[in-house]
Amino acid sequence: MKSVLMLSAAVIAGSLALGACSRDSEPAQMLASVAAPAPQIDPANYVQTAAMSDLFEIEAGKLATRRARSNEVRRFARMMVRDHTESTRKIKSAVMASNLSIQPPTTLDPEHQDKLSALRSAPRSDFDRQYMEGQVDAHQQALQLQQSYAQSGGDPNLKAVASELVPIVQHHLDEAQTIVSNLR
Repeated sequence: MKSVLMLSAAVIAGSLALGACSRDSEPAQMLASVAAPAPQIDPANYVQTAAMSDLFEIEAGKLATRRARSNEVRRFARMMVRDHTESTRKIKSAVMASNLSIQPPTTLDPEHQDKLSALRSAPRSDFDRQYMEGQVDAHQQALQLQQSYAQSGGDPNLKAVASELVPIVQHHLDEAQTIVSNLR
């Protein structure tokens, strides 16, 4: 009975909140006013996903420093190795500070290994374009991960790292998009 009363109270409160919105309000705005907070993201999932992304970026960046034809692409690849090595260091430090028993991966999973293999076998004439288009995709996913964890992460130390990484990943994405457009 108590849960029925609580549910009824929630429905009434939601109805009142929606009723308070003007008729001209967008439906999304009305729903946002009563939306529940986002569920917390599991720290282990965040660490595994972010560290795998970093590991791939480091390995692909090392490959690109050797295979890229464009100086701009090689410069970007060196930045990937440097920045993603630092990102991994920050994540590991946050894991230790939070006393979490999470071990970041040290080898690529099959999906990322396949992507790296495809880059290794790309014709040199097409390598720069393939590498940079992959960087756009990878950084769009990484940005979404960092933003989500910064907003709804389950561990405050990792949440702080994710918040710190958002503008860095955004910068990488912006750079990658610019380079891709320059390669066309």
